[in-house]
Amino acid sequence: MRLFIAINFDKNFKDGLINIREELRNQSVFGNFTLDENLHLTLAFIGETKNIQGAKNAVDRAFQNFKSFKITTEKIGKFSDLWWVGIKENISLITAAENIQKELIASGFNIEKRKFKPHITIARQVVSKEKIFITPPHLTMNVSRISLMQSSRISGKLCYTEIYGKDLL
Repeated sequence: MRLFIAINFDKNFKDGLINIREELRNQSVFGNFTLDENLHLTLAFIGETKNIQGAKNAVDRAFQNFKSFKITTEKIGKFSDLWWVGIKENISLITAAENIQKELIASGFNIEKRKFKPHITIARQVVSKEKIFITPPHLTMNVSRISLMQSSRISGKLCYTEIYGKDLL
């Protein structure tokens, strides 16, 4: 299974992200736009593994006494051809990412060890005729659950499914 740890969004936050993505789509002639149901914030990418229980245990340990916290969007940008919505840095979000990465490594998972840059991918391979201008709204959401997600292709469609979750205090 291909796994990652993520924050999924409530309806209002997701609707705001969809509006941003659609504004980008409207200014584009081509792009691979993230499906509504696949919008998420990755805390740690695990990759291919059969050790599902180990991943669940790492989530439990990382968030056993973790309090819910707020996230807020801050800007829109791109890495090469990947467009993203940035999340304003906050200590709880950084600590959440560091906790799960530490627990995954302690459980023997070989995860990426680059600096955590909180962002939500909204599109890839975007082509436009003119410069794109989008003003991101400042969306805010209370994070009350961390999810262990499976990435799979079903009939050629990329699907992300929560296979385990940990509610925060």
